Amino acid sequence: MADSANRKRKIAILGGGVGGMTTAFELTSVPGWQEQYEVTVYQLGWRLGGKGASGRNAHIANRIEEHGLHMWFGFYDNAFNVMRHVYRELAERKLAPDSPFQECFDAFEPHSRSTLAEPVGNEWKLWSLSFPPAKGLPGDDCLFDSKHPVQPPQPFDYVLFLMDWMVKHSDDHQRIGEQPADFDLPEWAKLLLEPLGLLAGASCRAIGDLLRLAHRFSAWISSDVSRYTDLHFKVLHHLLSAIHAELGKGLEDAMEHLDELRRALVSLDFILTLAKGLIGDDVVRRGFQVIDQYDFVEWLARHGSKFPNSAIVVGIYDACFAYEHGNPATPRFSAAPALHGNLRCLFTYHKAAMFRMKAAMGDTVFAPLYLVLRERGVKFEFFRRVENVGLSADGSAVDSVEMDIQATVKSGAYQPLIEVDKLPAWPNVPLYDQLVQGEEIRAGNFNLESAYTEWRDRIGHEVLRRGTDFDDIVLAMSIGPIPHVCKELLAASEKWRNMTQFVATTQTQAMQLWLTRTAEEMGWNQGMKFPADDRAMFCAFREPFDTYADFSQLIPREQWRPEDGLKQIAYLCNCLPDQLPIPVPFTDPGFPKRALDTVRENGRAFLASYAGVAWPAATDPPGTGPLDWNLLVTQGSESGEGRLDAQYFRANIDPNERYVLSLPGSAQYRLESDKSGFDHLYLAGDWTATDMNVGCVEAAVISGRMASRAICGYPRTIYCAFGGDVANCAG
Repeated sequence: MADSANRKRKIAILGGGVGGMTTAFELTSVPGWQEQYEVTVYQLGWRLGGKGASGRNAHIANRIEEHGLHMWFGFYDNAFNVMRHVYRELAERKLAPDSPFQECFDAFEPHSRSTLAEPVGNEWKLWSLSFPPAKGLPGDDCLFDSKHPVQPPQPFDYVLFLMDWMVKHSDDHQRIGEQPADFDLPEWAKLLLEPLGLLAGASCRAIGDLLRLAHRFSAWISSDVSRYTDLHFKVLHHLLSAIHAELGKGLEDAMEHLDELRRALVSLDFILTLAKGLIGDDVVRRGFQVIDQYDFVEWLARHGSKFPNSAIVVGIYDACFAYEHGNPATPRFSAAPALHGNLRCLFTYHKAAMFRMKAAMGDTVFAPLYLVLRERGVKFEFFRRVENVGLSADGSAVDSVEMDIQATVKSGAYQPLIEVDKLPAWPNVPLYDQLVQGEEIRAGNFNLESAYTEWRDRIGHEVLRRGTDFDDIVLAMSIGPIPHVCKELLAASEKWRNMTQFVATTQTQAMQLWLTRTAEEMGWNQGMKFPADDRAMFCAFREPFDTYADFSQLIPREQWRPEDGLKQIAYLCNCLPDQLPIPVPFTDPGFPKRALDTVRENGRAFLASYAGVAWPAATDPPGTGPLDWNLLVTQGSESGEGRLDAQYFRANIDPNERYVLSLPGSAQYRLESDKSGFDHLYLAGDWTATDMNVGCVEAAVISGRMASRAICGYPRTIYCAFGGDVANCAG
């Protein structure tokens, strides 16, 4: 609120990633905000987006170059809600009148199939998982109605979802459902169940019978979980344990040879283990955080999983880069976010389980956000590298922010966007012509986004002072740079020291390939038939690139020549193992090149060794050799393996680019957006404490909304943020 002298409250947002942009969007969505606030976003380099930033390469067909492979899940209700409002305003204000994307779901396409690469014996087989369409679209306003807030699913609701799934799939797979079960219900359980009428006519001699009994009992409990005693949950857990004990008996010899049977058993084992664990660890009454201390694989084994390292589980780890120090030999993922996130993925999506962006993430998300916020009156200060966040003399409040000025604009404000076929987009390098130092930066090929660049301390520093330049700070950079730019905060606060010690990050790597054959022509589907609009995607594959997706939906958004013969754009990604110790920023200018050379060599080795597994019809010789290098698109004179140099590789090694992990036991050290421990300081990003506590767009949006609400009281309702509580509105 404005102070007694009617001076506007100045909000400085440090970082233009998902968390920071969400905070700015929500602060400026409050009616009359212009009379109360001045909002300024300070951004490193020339573009917004954080780990979701992308760029267009004007020298190569305006191709899209991303940090990695980005998918939005169908349960991202907060993220899609923001983007639906952004696109609505973009159209109403005619800010991109010729853009091919005039509403949110013009820019996102549904994707309903996930494929796992499953090792069976000495071969890899594809296991395709199809997710049926669901009602509605993600991000509907009805979820955020403060007068009639929608209660998100509670832990026991997921038990019901799991039971529904198990009954249906055991009925579908009769060989399992009719499998004999040697089971006698103990007397203490009969005493509880008989008065409820649940045993009338019930047979308990087959897996399907036991599942239906457990299903009926769980439905009875669901009427009011708080009313029931430990004994009720003990009975349900006993039934599920009996089912689990009998599951698969006598079928072991057939599993390796019968794919359908093996996968049905692995799936039922996984779902049963989740249900047992929810009840056995009392997550149903105490919440997900009660299991944060366990690694997910450890937790699955603890609850009797017969396949705790199945392709399903490996795919979950791969999707979240859940490997400490990026090392594939050290998978570590807290059971709390792993369980909660995957239950949301499986059971709470709208329309489709996943959505692909139909252009770059920068084009699809950050360009519309920037245009809307700029039109609203938010100020953007590009080319500002935060060097130090300083405290007041008594250590209680943030008092200053020191920034290195990376470049100055020749006149007016920096205009960061270009147009590619009428779509606003971000270039992959600064627009040098707008900068006083542009030619010098271009000639030296200095990377203004790198923490290891030698381009620093060239122009001058800017110091923001509380009371003059800002009243409140939103720290919206990632957690990686915090030890380097918040040293005073760490020195003053044990909580901050613990957070930066235990909330870990990892490097990641990405490879993008442009190819002259479609994924189907390259044989990715191993002869399986998929719907025409189901693009290739699989994870849980070979290192060093365990995740692959066909992103050919981007071809119309790039500007290739007909003679280039482009038919597929392939994205691959994975962790990039840390080579410890990681160099301190600004101490090793050669580190980025060494890391990029490692990624390029990883890509070459992968395509030389495993192309025949991923794309059996695209190797030379067919099915056994390395990738046929002539399939790679190039507009230059490269030949053979040299054509690989024309593809795109990325090493995400900078502190602000490193992926935030969810190590077991680390959630307790995360700070909430409104509980920084210092006055005038708020936090936004997927490294803060939310109900999710995992590195993803939805967690960052929830965090940004929480930061806005802490400052101004809005938004009043944040779906799935600590139960979706409604705030006491400050305005």
